[in-house]
Amino acid sequence: MKAYLNDSELPLNQIGLDELGWDDSHEIGNTVISLELDKDELKIIGESVYDESILAIKEEREYLDEVDSTLIPTNSKIFSESPALLARYMASEVWKGFLIEVIMILMKGESGEKQSTTGSLYLIRNFVSMQPKNNDWILEFGTVKV
Repeated sequence: MKAYLNDSELPLNQIGLDELGWDDSHEIGNTVISLELDKDELKIIGESVYDESILAIKEEREYLDEVDSTLIPTNSKIFSESPALLARYMASEVWKGFLIEVIMILMKGESGEKQSTTGSLYLIRNFVSMQPKNNDWILEFGTVKV
């Protein structure tokens, strides 16, 4: 994963999550940061969403009533096969919190720990858009500078 600010690469350790801002749909970041995801990262995100949906269905039968059926993944390759669907899931109140957690873990790397906001210069507040770039995909997030 790579991050960019105004077409310049930004170290991932300078990006954190504004957890309060992320949960408040009225909080909008004033600076856009782009995260470039490759096919392997999309695969990991898809597998995570699929596993989480299976768990939710097993534990909470009402989950099926609360979620638009098009937002229940049918297999773990959902974002590998159809990367553009990730934008729809990111915009969903049901999935956005889980997805940002997975993305933040991917940003942290092999340690699997949630990205700390300590030392972060930019905090992600909201999802803006998603677009293809060669064989990768760009997720754009509104951020605030700390």
